Amino acid sequence: MADLEVTSHSTALALEGVSCNGCVSKIRKALQAQDPGAEIRVDLPSKTAHVESTQPAAQIITLIAGLGYAAHPIVATEQRFETEGIKCNGCLGKVRKALLARDELAEVEADFSAKTLSIRSVLDETQLVETVSALGYGIQPVPLAEATSYWFQTEGIKCNGCLGKVRKALLARDELAEVDADFSAKTLTIRSVLDEARLIETVSALGYGIQPVPQADAAGDNVLGEGLQESDLDGFSGDGTDTDTVVEPFVTPAVDEAQSYATKVPAAEPATHLALAGITCAGCVKSIEDALSAVPGVGRVDVNFGSRSALVTGDLPAARLIQAVENAGYGASEVLDPDQ
Repeated sequence: MADLEVTSHSTALALEGVSCNGCVSKIRKALQAQDPGAEIRVDLPSKTAHVESTQPAAQIITLIAGLGYAAHPIVATEQRFETEGIKCNGCLGKVRKALLARDELAEVEADFSAKTLSIRSVLDETQLVETVSALGYGIQPVPLAEATSYWFQTEGIKCNGCLGKVRKALLARDELAEVDADFSAKTLTIRSVLDEARLIETVSALGYGIQPVPQADAAGDNVLGEGLQESDLDGFSGDGTDTDTVVEPFVTPAVDEAQSYATKVPAAEPATHLALAGITCAGCVKSIEDALSAVPGVGRVDVNFGSRSALVTGDLPAARLIQAVENAGYGASEVLDPDQ
């Protein structure tokens, strides 16, 4: 019987008592006596090590302790910083290279517009600041912030397609952001760790109009809000209903229409038929077509606005298509038998 292949894995350790390359060589020699393929890389200033070995972490720690040193495992944590001078991918590349020299598993991402860095590393906050500062960039930790709810008056956000674009842009800057829209009242409610100015900047960059509604107005004390005039609400009825935008209710495709729609695809070609919800305009149709077309394995996408349905060719699970539609801000369900 062939021997089972044993794969090596990486272990991050914090070291005590290791002060020079001689100490590192001593540990390396002992490791390789038990695992000839083992390797250890140590960052002496931070007293951290990455060990590549087939041995479990507990056995490595015991071996190092037997040499008169101390070691304990450390896990990477994600930390966020405000920066100055990091303006492009070239700057980001320099930062990444410097971090990887000290922590070979470090990950770093930048939001150039917000002037922030997100770093995942075994290095602590002080060591990360030290590494980036040495490159000539300004850097300071961002305190952990609690999400805050904001209320905004908007222009141009008229359907779930628009809302999906806003949600995607916000999640790119705050992965826990939440956003809801009242299309008739032309308002957005956003819960995020981003401040008001950055939320406005993010939504405005998509081409939508947005301005904050004072907290008193959000609570209902003043319907119009500071700086808003009656003329700003033209097109609304007295009960707050938008009289300019017609939103058609969801209609289940009629049997004859669904049947003729399904005949667009030859019987031998696998296809999935979806019933859609939340479509109110041609922009919604385009958003759904783009979302479905981006799914690997999809052949052709036909979205029928009149029947609120979609026909997607390709041999792949309906759940994956439904998820793509939902990620775009709409609802979807599989029509198992369009002829019924």
